[in-house]
Amino acid sequence: MKGYWRWIMAVFFLTLPALVGAQVPVKVGFVDVQRILVQTKRGQEARVKMQAEVSQKQKEISAQEEEVRKMETDLRKQATILSEAARREREETVQRRKRDLVRTVEDFNRELAKREQELLSDFLKEISVIVQEFGAEKGFTLILERQQGGILYANEGIDITKEIMERFDKRRELTGEGKR
Repeated sequence: MKGYWRWIMAVFFLTLPALVGAQVPVKVGFVDVQRILVQTKRGQEARVKMQAEVSQKQKEISAQEEEVRKMETDLRKQATILSEAARREREETVQRRKRDLVRTVEDFNRELAKREQELLSDFLKEISVIVQEFGAEKGFTLILERQQGGILYANEGIDITKEIMERFDKRRELTGEGKR
């Protein structure tokens, strides 16, 4: 994604002299995608939904951790009265439960990262369409992304994030797109 924005900036700056020489008005804007993801209704709804799922899974994992701790405590208490074979069997059971717990946590973390990436990708695709439509409609020559576009300074007058945020939330309301 970074390379894409840098490529667009390079093309812009290489063609800028020709545009200026031809007296074509240059209209530039920028969008803060991170702000859109954090401040729009849809972004907030997605975050709340994800947090609820994480919270539920964390409760399940905590219950499993507690079960393993209890098994270890019971094993320590009974170690002196258990036969060697029974003690070894319980130790293996505890170790198996620990491995299962580690696998559960790793699987959950992978699945969470995958779902976050899919959601982000879907949002970015839709934001890109909205920005392109907005840019064409309003006659922009170039619209950059604030974070990835390498913008060190920009006059807030060219920030079109608010308009894009409004269209992003309104798009779902009008078309039903983006509902999950």
